[in-house]
Amino acid sequence: ADFTDNLNLFPTPPPVVEVPSRQYSVTVHFSRRTNVFGYLEEAKNKACKIHKRLPGGGILVFLTGRREIDWMCKTLREELGKKKGGKKRKGRDGPLGGKVKAAPVER
Repeated sequence: ADFTDNLNLFPTPPPVVEVPSRQYSVTVHFSRRTNVFGYLEEAKNKACKIHKRLPGGGILVFLTGRREIDWMCKTLREELGKKKGGKKRKGRDGPLGGKVKAAPVER
């Protein structure tokens, strides 16, 4: 049964909106151990490693606050915008190809 049929939650069943969509495969990458005091740096390193080694695609990093998000975006832009030797790197196809931005957060 659908949760909208639960009379404890909804005395009157709410309207249901169906949106046609397609699903994309998702691969989860995580560290088995994370240093509590260095988790931002570790998350940045993991995102950079994924970006450099795997085919193009989106990388979703969960962070706890606006300051962390701003720091991560700035740092990833700097890190991924350069190639070994300090030269600028041309963006590659994919969401991080030189355009790192924070997703809007609903409050």
